[in-house]
Amino acid sequence: MAVKFFADAGFPCPTRKNPPEHFLRCISSDFDKVLAALMLSQRINYASTDSLISQNNLTIDEIKGKLINAYKSSALSTDARKRI
Repeated sequence: MAVKFFADAGFPCPTRKNPPEHFLRCISSDFDKVLAALMLSQRINYASTDSLISQNNLTIDEIKGKLINAYKSSALSTDARKRI
């Protein structure tokens, strides 16, 4: 369900990428820090190969905001509220 939710929210998991890693990349600023350290140490432009960054050009906070808004208006949220 998470793979479908992220795809419907505009953040599909790339082919051959581990879905949990993709989900964490969408919401954790730690991944930005790791990417920045790799770029500095190896002088490689990883951002151009990271589809999440290059495709959307969004900060982690912006991505989280979009995911939160998508969840609030989703059937998943409605179902959770009914169960509670």
